[in-house]
Amino acid sequence: MKAVMIGLLVSAGPLVFAFNAQKPASFDRASAVGYVSSRRISTESIDGKVSVARVQAVRRERAAAVQQRQEALAATQKQFAQAGANVSAELRAQASNQRGDLEKAMAQAQTDVQRIEREENAVLLGKVNAAVGQLVKGTSVQLVVNSEQALVWGAPGIDLTSAVIERLNEAASAPAVK
Repeated sequence: MKAVMIGLLVSAGPLVFAFNAQKPASFDRASAVGYVSSRRISTESIDGKVSVARVQAVRRERAAAVQQRQEALAATQKQFAQAGANVSAELRAQASNQRGDLEKAMAQAQTDVQRIEREENAVLLGKVNAAVGQLVKGTSVQLVVNSEQALVWGAPGIDLTSAVIERLNEAASAPAVK
């Protein structure tokens, strides 16, 4: 199965964050660009950790289902080997069906994990976008990029990751308004 993003966001691939934003208030330079680390956001923020946990739970669940099918097929193959030349048509059909079920389960597991990764990434991206928008409001920052995508070097003063993580964690810790 394909590795899950985030380790989730990280394994399936980092998110791309590009915002039409402005410079952060703590920014002491007249820069129009900032950057964030999607890896750090996914591993250090409450929302990122929750997303990673959800994907990992789906991955474990699907892996268990695949393992059950693998064990059933292995048991049938053992019977197949013990029967030698006297293998019944019923046992052959059972093994064939189990192989087909295993292949379908593996494909479905991969599809399910990829779907949940996309869903979790979309939710987290929305929260990150909102946090960055709030952070850079009233500043001169015009673009925030994902450091894992294309950034070769960036001045430490334009790294917004810690501030974004703080905002996400504050929002995640705040009581829900009803």
